[in-house]
Amino acid sequence: MEVAGGRALDLPLERYGLIGDSGTAALVSDAGSIDWLCLPRFDSAPVFSRLLDPAGGYFGLAPEGPFSATRRYLPGTAILATTFTTPSGRATVYDFFAARSAPAKRRSLWPFRYLVRRAVGEEGRVDLVAVVEPGPGFGRRRPRIERRGRRLLARSGGAALLCEATAPWEPTAGGGQARLPLRAGQRAHVSAAFSGRDLGVWPPVGDFAEEVFAETLAYWQNWAARAGGAPAAVLRSAITLKLLTYAPSGAVVAAPTTSLPEVAGGVRNWDYRYAWIRDASWSVSALYDLGYLAEARAFLFWATNAATLSLPRVRTMYGLYGTTLIREREVRRLRGYRASRPVRVGNAASDQLQLDNWGHLLNAALGYARRAGGLDAGVWSALRAMVGFVADNWHHPDQGIWEVRGAPQHFVHSKVMCWVALDRGVHLVEEFGLTGPAAAWAREADAVRAEVLDQGVDPDHGNLTRAFGDRSLDASLLLVPIVGFLPPDDPTITRTIERVRAELAEGDLVRRYATDDGLPGREGAFLACSFWLAQALGGAGGHQEAKRLFGAAAGRANDLGLLPEEIDPGTGAFLGNFPQGLSHIALIHAALALAAEDRHVKEPPGQHERPEGALVGGAAPGEGTVGLLGPHQGRPAGPDAGKERP
Repeated sequence: MEVAGGRALDLPLERYGLIGDSGTAALVSDAGSIDWLCLPRFDSAPVFSRLLDPAGGYFGLAPEGPFSATRRYLPGTAILATTFTTPSGRATVYDFFAARSAPAKRRSLWPFRYLVRRAVGEEGRVDLVAVVEPGPGFGRRRPRIERRGRRLLARSGGAALLCEATAPWEPTAGGGQARLPLRAGQRAHVSAAFSGRDLGVWPPVGDFAEEVFAETLAYWQNWAARAGGAPAAVLRSAITLKLLTYAPSGAVVAAPTTSLPEVAGGVRNWDYRYAWIRDASWSVSALYDLGYLAEARAFLFWATNAATLSLPRVRTMYGLYGTTLIREREVRRLRGYRASRPVRVGNAASDQLQLDNWGHLLNAALGYARRAGGLDAGVWSALRAMVGFVADNWHHPDQGIWEVRGAPQHFVHSKVMCWVALDRGVHLVEEFGLTGPAAAWAREADAVRAEVLDQGVDPDHGNLTRAFGDRSLDASLLLVPIVGFLPPDDPTITRTIERVRAELAEGDLVRRYATDDGLPGREGAFLACSFWLAQALGGAGGHQEAKRLFGAAAGRANDLGLLPEEIDPGTGAFLGNFPQGLSHIALIHAALALAAEDRHVKEPPGQHERPEGALVGGAAPGEGTVGLLGPHQGRPAGPDAGKERP
């Protein structure tokens, strides 16, 4: 761990917690430092970015002198409580963004992006010190600092960060500090808010902050109660996905950070502060399976509205308001986390063709429609165009789920997801009376299936392969039974699971692939793949081993229940952008699938077909089973099967 001026830098990612307000999010260390916060949105420039560079700025609140710390989230909330113990006493700091649920008569008093750091003395005396030193973000100039007693103003261009404390600010080299001595029973507050016009409401402290704390606590507990007593790990994952949702539009970002490396010191550093259609579709599935239909509906409207700018093509990712121009550039002046360069802003993968995206979105739409009783006409209009695009273009190569920056290939997972898009389109027409050429789509789905089984199976070992003409393994193949392309206990699937475990697994961790992807260095194990393995293995009959693998993967979370993108198999260190939405999505799906298998009686051996419209996990639609699980490959064979509805 690097130390500069007595301040810890390059903290392990495990030592960070997440707070947010479904608009932006901050990473808070167990040393009391907010080292990453973009304002006013996830994809804005950071105000505090010490996570990526020693000079990036931070917002600290911790005891002066030596201390130890323990932390937790208040149950069912996104309020982070860190308890500091010093030789002279103990105090707890509650970090949160205010939930915008105040009574209407007071709502106009709330500042934009209201961050509260509430300190409570519990025993003896603890001398806390608050430090605010904003960084230059991705630009070159540090903000101008003004101190006005208990108020501190940091100006940059036309924007400003407004800070207030229950003690006066003293000058520091890059901002200000406030000393907050606390005895048992005493309270102090430090707050911050963003203004885009150099004007705004000062973030209140004192009694107002206490009222906001109570309201925010109630907001989160009410939201969590809708999950119906979900297990702790599932609920924490759901809250994390809620924090990664951009509420004004319904978009779901992949992660709140950029350029946290997949290999420490390497170049596998990407910007994840955008909405991937794939990840966001899975988020919807995870949330509606827990009863959050409003969030699912908001995303479907966002996705289909965003896609109207590029229909019938679906972009790999979109900006928070559906923009498609996401240029990638390098910020050369930043050192990067643990000297991992380059630091990137934007993501060139936005221009890639990834055919699996259509399948993920249609799968989420069918799951939502089954729970909500149908789809909005405008949503279906966009989705119908997407299914038509897949029918015309599934035979093309693409960059695949892992966004390989080499030549396009015929990835098996991509082909399977093309089948999913066509299959779900057929089901939407037949189950909900929607208009669409279901017969033509069904024929194309059958053609995709035939080609995958002809060219995507290793003739020597009988398992699915990564791509046509490439016999290597890929962990995305674990999703094939989960989406219903083949029965979960089909010999091709069981052989694929066996070979993935033999060639890609390291203990309970699973790498994405083992082939050269054109980038230097070897990445860590991709955590979502471990949950996929558990889910696929459970469906194939290995339920006890699946539960063991699930427990081991879930146990990789930090003390707050947060999961990274990747894990270093040798050290267990977190790698990649953090926290990673896809890891939490995969945890929810696997947990619900394994729970469904516990509840339902297993079918007799060899009996693969479910009742039409049932989900692969064995539960009927609406029973809260896993959203990734779609209808089995069988379609009704009655006289109206496959016909276009008027």
